[in-house]
Amino acid sequence: MKRMTAVLLLVLSLGITGCSAGTDGSGNGVETAQTEQEEGQAGSGTEDAGPETEEGEGVACEDLAAAITFIFEHADELGVSTDCYSLWGGSAGVRMAAYLGSYGPEAYGGEDLPRPGAVIMQYTGHTDYTENDPPTYACVGENDGIANWHTMEQRIENLEADGIETEFHHYPDLQHGFGLGIGTSAEGWIDDAVDFWQEQIDK
Repeated sequence: MKRMTAVLLLVLSLGITGCSAGTDGSGNGVETAQTEQEEGQAGSGTEDAGPETEEGEGVACEDLAAAITFIFEHADELGVSTDCYSLWGGSAGVRMAAYLGSYGPEAYGGEDLPRPGAVIMQYTGHTDYTENDPPTYACVGENDGIANWHTMEQRIENLEADGIETEFHHYPDLQHGFGLGIGTSAEGWIDDAVDFWQEQIDK
């Protein structure tokens, strides 16, 4: 029997990289799409109709919606399962992941497709959310001078108040952009995030 893998889309500050990850947590690292994006400022609001965004940010969301649509349309060819796919990102890139989690691909020109089964967020000042947001994992350093960890904490608390499953970590003595976190107080955060995603897959 052909083994299907779950889709993970990692949204970077300068592009979107699609890869597949085995549901046992082992990454297969299959690149499926990459598009350029521009940084922008976060919108705000809680209505489920797509927020106002800066021009570059809106284009980036459209790119991500197109990437998700492509993967859904070519899932058999790519050998992946689109069930409970997840969107990951950090800093400016995770704004796009969060927007697509909140409003879905269709709001940004993609097809009428399911929202992600989980959004994994690193260090961002993004505050927009809806009551229909997917389960969300978030992490940030306590010494982050760009994305205050209390801002992330407040958004997570808002999601929890709406009954959305969340997990939040703030790491001491850590600044913005710690990435994989190897050799820092955040080391192991990826394993935690994969476990969080796996919990959603298993439901």
